[in-house]
Amino acid sequence: MKQQPPNQHDTDRLLGDSLSHGDKTKLANLLGVSGSEICRQCNPEDPKQSFYYRFKRSMFWLKTQVNERAARIIVADFRADFESWDTPVVKPESLAALVVAADREGDDVIQSWAEGKPLHEQIMHATEAIAALEKFREAARKAARIREAV
Repeated sequence: MKQQPPNQHDTDRLLGDSLSHGDKTKLANLLGVSGSEICRQCNPEDPKQSFYYRFKRSMFWLKTQVNERAARIIVADFRADFESWDTPVVKPESLAALVVAADREGDDVIQSWAEGKPLHEQIMHATEAIAALEKFREAARKAARIREAV
């Protein structure tokens, strides 16, 4: 049995509850519409379908009713776009700074070992060096994904 369509009232309430007044103002400015239009879109008592409800119903629910595979492709594309928009752009200088930080942490490991510091201190420096390298690796991966997308 097929699933019921999304509930318009619940969808619009979620939209309205998730955005602050300031968010609605920013959204209106970005879209070039009035603030009252955004408030109307977020009002679950307004009988006119909000853009979010229409999008959710047509792009997600209806597609699953017609072609589930196509719906999954659309959702995957939407998710990929959202993640790319949500990912901060990493500048090369930031990567360079992360390499320098990882190098310094590595030097601390070598220095603590060479000076015969207690083992727990050497482990602490090693843990910090590993964390700095992992931070660089993740930033480099994000930068590579962004470059591939362009």
